[in-house]
Amino acid sequence: MNLGRKIAAGFGVSLLVLLATSGVSLYGISVLSDATEQLALSEAALRQSRQLLTFVVNTETYQRNYLITGNEDTLQRYRQSLTEALAALDQLEKSPLLSEARFRQFAQLPSLIKARFASLEEGVRIRQERGRDAALDFVALGKGIASMDQFRQLTLEVIDRENELWEQTQAQMLSMSWLVQLGVTH
Repeated sequence: MNLGRKIAAGFGVSLLVLLATSGVSLYGISVLSDATEQLALSEAALRQSRQLLTFVVNTETYQRNYLITGNEDTLQRYRQSLTEALAALDQLEKSPLLSEARFRQFAQLPSLIKARFASLEEGVRIRQERGRDAALDFVALGKGIASMDQFRQLTLEVIDRENELWEQTQAQMLSMSWLVQLGVTH
């Protein structure tokens, strides 16, 4: 093998190594990009889930306060919180964040929330029409507690699942980051 062929072979090998490391780097960057997008989706789903839980709990709290006190300001806060909770639920249902797996988890939420809100509204109606004692008797029956407990449980499961996805995605990002480092440093 003459000197020219040796130089050409050296350049060929160098080119192959360069192409291989570039390919590996591009693959690693692609995986990191997808993982970053997945983290953003998980973070947004977590934020929306927590926000919805807060609105529903606030709605329940204001309703209970109204039933006990009959305070019209509290009733207005209840109505406002109910509106916010329904808007958050509507936003979540229309959210592009919901992958098929996420959608299956969230699918039960609307019916649970609406059942609970129907019970809350019934309590308010009883308070307005029949007074405090009748409203407290209605609350003592425990109507709506099961739907609220299911809602809380489902919401916590969704939050736990998103946290798991978050951790899996972070682990994936860490394991793939060496590919990018390999391509950049070599």
